[in-house]
Amino acid sequence: MAEEAIKQQNKINTLNCVITLDDDIKDVDTWYRQMSNWVSLNKVEDNKELFIWCNLKIQGKAATKLQYLVASEGDDLTYPTLLEIKNALAEHYKSEDVDTEELLEELKELRISRHEDMKTFNYKYLEKYEKLEEADKVVISISDYLNINTSEFFSKNFMKIRVIINK
Repeated sequence: MAEEAIKQQNKINTLNCVITLDDDIKDVDTWYRQMSNWVSLNKVEDNKELFIWCNLKIQGKAATKLQYLVASEGDDLTYPTLLEIKNALAEHYKSEDVDTEELLEELKELRISRHEDMKTFNYKYLEKYEKLEEADKVVISISDYLNINTSEFFSKNFMKIRVIINK
């Protein structure tokens, strides 16, 4: 009896080394790696026990979403594996992070700064652009980026052309 209590206390103490996911901390890959190590170290093989321990390290909206992973088959409950929990968390945080309207607005406001090279800008732009659904990608057009005075734009280019021609 005392030995079992010591084992449980050891599990609780070592579980503190695993990061807790919440609405601010969303590093699912690190959590999964740490939780996998913890499960191996503590020899947790039962999915129900694993699910309970995982719930201690997940807070916020994601914790309520995890309850949907428990399947009811008659009188029996089927609990998810650690990999299924990880995939559900990754999907939850991915869908939570992408607000289409915000992303579209960010893309439309994105500009190349004077000290930024084109490669860096393209990387930033594509990173945001790839998060959009295909249907939302057509909303963005070149006209969104012509936020400068068009006549000024053309006159500057015209002046550059004249300088090149006059050389």
